[in-house]
Amino acid sequence: MDDNPTYGIDLEEEMMKVLAAEIAAELDFEVMSQVMIKSGWHKVVLDRFKNNNHAIDMKYWAEEYCKFGHFNHGTTFVFEDKGDAVNFTMKWA
Repeated sequence: MDDNPTYGIDLEEEMMKVLAAEIAAELDFEVMSQVMIKSGWHKVVLDRFKNNNHAIDMKYWAEEYCKFGHFNHGTTFVFEDKGDAVNFTMKWA
């Protein structure tokens, strides 16, 4: 048996830190994307990824073929150029 009575508490605290960081990243993305969209950027929201490789392929594709700025969080992508957003949508949606 474990003689450390704080083991469960430490694990719980660590899990809370990880979840808090994930929530903060999602909120940061939402705020940043809304600012960018209001300044003329274009948002594309996909239903879901088919698998992890699908998500990676999308990121690599965007890096190679997008002519202007872009970023994403999960299945939400934001593109500076409407043409990049349209091409991405035609390829991946």
